[in-house]
Amino acid sequence: MQPMNHDQAPGTLVGVGVGPGDPELLTLQAIRALRSADRVAAPAIAHDVPGRAEQVVRAAAPDVEIIRLVFDMTPDSTPGGAEARDASHVSAAAAIAGWLASGETIAFVTLGDPNIYSTFPSLARAVARLHPSVRIETIPGICAFQALADDGVARDPCAEETGRHLGHGFGRRVVAGHGGGGADADGFLPT
Repeated sequence: MQPMNHDQAPGTLVGVGVGPGDPELLTLQAIRALRSADRVAAPAIAHDVPGRAEQVVRAAAPDVEIIRLVFDMTPDSTPGGAEARDASHVSAAAAIAGWLASGETIAFVTLGDPNIYSTFPSLARAVARLHPSVRIETIPGICAFQALADDGVARDPCAEETGRHLGHGFGRRVVAGHGGGGADADGFLPT
């Protein structure tokens, strides 16, 4: 691990939410952050196995180079699980510490939102312990529960008059004759 150079501005660690798994649900802010970061890192269970967040980024922004950081995913109920996970967070923080010490911006991608059931807060705490002056930021992402809220339950703005429901699947209207066998020519499903 490289010591912090106090003559240089500290680096920035940015937690970037990449949505629930559909590459079309990355926000414009997330894409901008990924393309402008000095490095992009993604959680993985092994160096040779891409994680889901990495797969989403590769589909949405194939030009972005991604570094895998290995995280232990042993459950708390397994003896030593919490300790193994904590050790992997410290190891991942140490892996990016040199780049942050050099003033780089590191984007760490995570499914959903980096602040909700994510590896990012644990990584951010480990980085802050190593380098308290590093800036830590987040870019929110769409969570699975938000995408599911729109999956088949959104209403037509004129629903009170028409009684029709919009058929949605990750924000896409059902096309008549495809996926529902009852959608009318406008893609609406009868109630």
